[in-house]
Amino acid sequence: MGHLPKSINKILVGYNGKENSVHSFYLAKKLAVNTGAEIEIVSIVSPDEAQETRQRINDKLERLVEKTNSVPVSFRILDSYSIEDALLEASNNSDLTIIGDSSKRFKISLLGTLSQKVARHSKRPTVIVKKSKPISKKILIIWL
Repeated sequence: MGHLPKSINKILVGYNGKENSVHSFYLAKKLAVNTGAEIEIVSIVSPDEAQETRQRINDKLERLVEKTNSVPVSFRILDSYSIEDALLEASNNSDLTIIGDSSKRFKISLLGTLSQKVARHSKRPTVIVKKSKPISKKILIIWL
């Protein structure tokens, strides 16, 4: 269905701190170690977001970068009302984009999830990461 580029020099990771974006960053680090690529993490915030929230995101990203010494990692916080548009624009400067899928197991949308939209419209290869979770007995009871 998709393909990876012949050489990967820069990997873009869409990061929001949720479980699947954490796994996306982990995959990016593994790929970067094996390819020699650098990683750029991007987080998108609304232009209306409070300064305290921006600072909290910045601090979290700084700690994430500081803990990663196996590969070169940088980050940017982008202002945009559209996460999809911001990710697509940022992906133009990378060889590969890795993003986490929604963590909502049974979310159904006629238009698709954000990650599916980004993958569909991106000019660069995109990997969508979704950690598998077993179905719990609680969910089965609700469905019965």
